[in-house]
Amino acid sequence: MTSPIPPFSRDYAMSQVPETTDPLSGLEKIERSFPPVGLMDAVEIRGGKECSIYGEVNMFDDEEILQIHKIIEEKEIGRHVSAGISENGKHVIQQQGTRGCTAAVAAMLIMDHGKQPEILELISRDLGTEQDTIRDIKNAGLEHILHAVADFEKLKPLLDDHGSAIVTIEDKMLGSHEVVVDEITGESVRLRDPYHGWEITVTLKAFTERFVPFDPKVAAELKAIADRPHRFKRPNLDSEFGNVIQIKGPSS
Repeated sequence: MTSPIPPFSRDYAMSQVPETTDPLSGLEKIERSFPPVGLMDAVEIRGGKECSIYGEVNMFDDEEILQIHKIIEEKEIGRHVSAGISENGKHVIQQQGTRGCTAAVAAMLIMDHGKQPEILELISRDLGTEQDTIRDIKNAGLEHILHAVADFEKLKPLLDDHGSAIVTIEDKMLGSHEVVVDEITGESVRLRDPYHGWEITVTLKAFTERFVPFDPKVAAELKAIADRPHRFKRPNLDSEFGNVIQIKGPSS
């Protein structure tokens, strides 16, 4: 059974965040970067501009963000695709389409482990699955670890044992989304969100409200749908099932 989350205190949460960046005052409006229109995005014209039909959302609200971690170095890894390195030594890559998160989270972990991601996957992925992420890792010559995490409390020990992890969250506007979780400390979670292309620390409450636990019943139902014969192709289901993905071996 999941332990009850203690009442949220922003002051206490901010006191638990490592002092790598000046914490946000809570008064300023946060500016965000949004994914470019991807090669496979469904688009519409708004105000004379080509836009994704899925629009733009804020993955975490301003008041839920405790820190935005600085990018201290940036390098081009493909045409019009760059990877930043944060003050925490982590690679930060923005997804290259509105629904291209699975390729971007895989690319970040792959680069953490000293390998290069496939740029074509980054610029063409649309609504990928868990199996797409695993394939990206294997194609980079790395080995993945898959955990069925039904309880948020079990996530921190996995980070302690194997490092950063790809975790599924649920956004009320965007739906299922993948992020890389780097650290859980006190009342805060440090993560890399490919949607906005940044590394941030958010309140524990904000993250646990979005965390998607493994549900064996849902996993079985979605697998049954995917395994049925389909006239054209296997459906591209939202099939993460709450699994957590890590990579074996040391990272940067």
